[in-house]
Formats: sequence, structure tokens, C-alpha cells
Amino acid sequence: MIFHLCREPISHKTEGFPMAYYFVDETHPRYTMMHHWHPEAELLLLRKGSFSLTVDRQTVLLREGQFALIPPGAVHSGVPFGAGYECIVFDSLGLTAMVQGSTKGKVSRILSRMRTGESPHALLALAKALEQKEFGYQTSALASLFFLLTEWLRCPGEEEPQVRALPLVPFENAILYLREHYAEPVTLKMLADAAGLSEKYFGQYFRNVTGKTPIFFLNEYRTERAAELLKRGEKSVTEISMECGFNDLSYFIKTFRKHYGCTPNAYRCGGEK
Repeated sequence: MIFHLCREPISHKTEGFPMAYYFVDETHPRYTMMHHWHPEAELLLLRKGSFSLTVDRQTVLLREGQFALIPPGAVHSGVPFGAGYECIVFDSLGLTAMVQGSTKGKVSRILSRMRTGESPHALLALAKALEQKEFGYQTSALASLFFLLTEWLRCPGEEEPQVRALPLVPFENAILYLREHYAEPVTLKMLADAAGLSEKYFGQYFRNVTGKTPIFFLNEYRTERAAELLKRGEKSVTEISMECGFNDLSYFIKTFRKHYGCTPNAYRCGGEK
């Protein structure tokens, strides 16, 4: 699964089928979920371990067998702890459009709030259909998703508040700039200018949103891009270092080791993290 910063520049669906499935574990280059958002809703199922999920600055710890519904447009990130997790991303607007009458508004409201808990049977059936892709799986997946929505309509439970404590437009603008220019020299002032904030305020603002400094976040993104290139095996470590914005090879190796627990060469060879 390719988790891009801010809005993901990919579509999570195929023509005529409004959802996509991904499985992520320790072997994936983007095992840690960096801050991003997309216009689709997302269901995250934890198969093993634990996962600290943050959605619009609300953090919840998911454990094995639990799930989270991430509303469309919500900025989210996550830190896995020995986790294996499944992600189902679906077109919530298209799904809501299929609903008739007064139920339409209720479905829209359900999908606009974060929801967590033990994974219901319908959700497990949905994940199984998307993972195995047996004949007719699209119909089976849609049926399971509608059954899941029906369960939530009948037993709405307690809604998680949808609160954006900070305006996120400056953050999103800064991350869009970072994603486009990460291979170049990037300074705090450049990111602050992209966000439309003063350099002094931007650093604190960014830490409030992400819990990290902008430069730490930038280097984290660079290492994850490097990890993807290392898995492809087409370029040398030095070439990848330069391509991902690290002009100093030793600093790249040090930063990569800090993020992944091993050197770039060991990561490429599937060594222990």
C-alpha cells in the first residue's frame, strides 16, 4: 500500500468497483502510516499486534481483532507495534448515492465519524472477499459492506466526535510542497512559506499536528521513498540517497538505520530490522 503524504495522488478503486484492499506488515516499505488523507473512507482491520491510530489529532490504540472506520477527508497516521493490518478504502459518496430515502442522510452521518471496536462478522467477510478475489467477489464484497452499514444503522452505538482542533489547510499545503520537492534542498522557511505561516509559528504548528518537527518529518518521508527504491533493486544505495534528497551518504545511512533499524543494504537484502 502506498501511503502518500497529505492527499494520496492515486485512486483507490477500479472502474465500476468502488473499493480497494491492501495488506501491510513489517515487510512493507511503508509499514508505519505517515500523515495523509484521501477523499474515500477507509476501514482498517488489525490482524495481529497493536496499532496507534491518529485521525484528525484523535488517537486510539487498536488491538488484534479490532477495527477503525476512518472518515473521508480525515488526516490520519499510525504507528504499528508488531502489527499486520488490512485496509479497505471505498468510495463513500458513491455508496451513499445508492441509498434511497431518509436512510441516505443516516448513512452519510455514520461514514463521517470515526468508529472503532471489535471487528464484526460482516467486516471480516468483506475483507475475505477482497483478499481472495474469487469469482463474483465484487458482489460479495458490496453485499458485506451494505450488511455492515445495516448493522450500524440498527445499532449506531456511541459516535466518536469529529473535531479538528487545528486548521489543517496550512499543514496540507506544506505537505504537498514537501511531496513535490523532497528530492531537493528543503528548508523550514520553504515549508512555512508553502503553508502561508511565519517560520516561527509554523514549527510549533507542525509539531502540534504531527508530534514531529518538520525536518524530522521530511527525513522520515525521504527514507520511506528510499525504502521503496531499495526494494526495486534497480539503483545503488548512493544513487538512491541522492535521488531522495540526501546529499551525504553517511547521513542517509544513519537516518535510514534510525527509521528502519538496519542499513539500506541490509534492508534491500531482507535483513533483520
